[in-house]
Amino acid sequence: MKFPGHDGKIISVKANSKAAQQCYEESLKVAPLDKQCKYNLTPAAPTDHREITDLDPRSDAQNEHPSPVDELDDLQIRKLPGQTTKISKRLTRELRQQLEAEILRNADLFAWSSANMPGISVDLICHKLAIHKEAKPVAQRKRKVDGERREAIVTETQKLLNAGFIREVRYTTWLANVVLVKKNSGKWRMCVDYTDLNKACPKDSYPLPSIDRSNLAAYVIKEIHQGICGMHSGARSMAARVLRAGYYWPTLKSDCQSHLQKCKECQQFGNAHRQPPENLHQMIELGIKHLSTLVEHPQTNGQAEAANKVILKELKKRLGSAKGQWPEELPSILWAYHITPQSTTQETPYRLTYGTDTTILIEVGQISHRRQTFNDEQNAQELEADLDLVDELREKAQIHEEACKLRASRRYNTRVRPRAFRAGDLVWRLLGEARKDTSDGKRAPPWGGPFRVTKGLKNGAYRLEELNGKPIPRTWNATHLKVYYS
Repeated sequence: MKFPGHDGKIISVKANSKAAQQCYEESLKVAPLDKQCKYNLTPAAPTDHREITDLDPRSDAQNEHPSPVDELDDLQIRKLPGQTTKISKRLTRELRQQLEAEILRNADLFAWSSANMPGISVDLICHKLAIHKEAKPVAQRKRKVDGERREAIVTETQKLLNAGFIREVRYTTWLANVVLVKKNSGKWRMCVDYTDLNKACPKDSYPLPSIDRSNLAAYVIKEIHQGICGMHSGARSMAARVLRAGYYWPTLKSDCQSHLQKCKECQQFGNAHRQPPENLHQMIELGIKHLSTLVEHPQTNGQAEAANKVILKELKKRLGSAKGQWPEELPSILWAYHITPQSTTQETPYRLTYGTDTTILIEVGQISHRRQTFNDEQNAQELEADLDLVDELREKAQIHEEACKLRASRRYNTRVRPRAFRAGDLVWRLLGEARKDTSDGKRAPPWGGPFRVTKGLKNGAYRLEELNGKPIPRTWNATHLKVYYS
């Protein structure tokens, strides 16, 4: 090839196909240089003939290591020559002696070869890869290499064998071929191709909940919210169920809120703004008064009604226009209720009964980690352990329930106006319908008295008497009393 130079002379370059192929192969192995580098090209004389490899402007990168500022001395650590380290000459005599003594005392921390770093014994811990059950073993074919590469492979393999990092395995079903890559210095680097093994391993290789693609996240949310085990619950409860099933992504809570806002059934059967959840006109027309449960069982007040309200609300969302099919949908709704975490206990009723979470249908469509790594024998042992620890789980749920009651009581008490009376105070007493003078009709006064407080009891209860000293037969709460000013 001939081309004109800067001075007008003709430059000739001679090459052959073998040298061109070698140059191309070398260009693939050398790292690209910085774009800011500039080269000053000087044209050769017309009679100067060079090989094409001499025109390659790239050179092997030289790794420059920082050099110490002080002058160094060698310190012999072991008996063999070369097993030394370096310390500064500028250290004081006392500090040098302390440093040498400390280094020699910890001489076992220094290593001059791979054999000095055996690592953790396989008798103590051994890691095994989790491979798909349906994955088929890969039988690699024999691959031939040239003499130079064969020598490099044998040398590197012998180093790993001497260090104890690898061992010989016969009749292996997962054989990975080695790939040699030439370094800038001319030496060979031996790499292992794990492509086939990576394909056989599960995508979620670690027991961390994760979902990478947005369409999978939408599928999980829709199945948990509207599927067979769906509950049409709130965003917080739905996010908790997703986490308990073993899935997670960074925008989990916001995605649940967005899906809940777009749910047609949740919008259609949602509560009306600024109105009570139930119709109260019949109570006003008929004069119905609500009577709480007797004091013998105060802990059951409203619990059954609250649970039935949740189930009835879910029935409305499930049935739509086919209201007569509620017997067929009721088992699914009850099952969804039993596997949903409750706000008071922070646990599902199913787990409080059996000690473990059940498998939901979403884990069949999008396989979770516990289904990928399922083992019958280990699962039976884990179930027995969960049953042994179920009492502790129930005690923890009871603590959460008591804490929830305390928070509700603390919030309610913020609206309470404290009212206290002392013995001898004069008070008005609220008159009920039976104590009012019927002759006055609607104009009857609501308060009667005054009365005198004789004794204060617990929880805002007081004993009263009339002004002539006649005691009132029963106690009265502070909610039915107010101060008499005279």
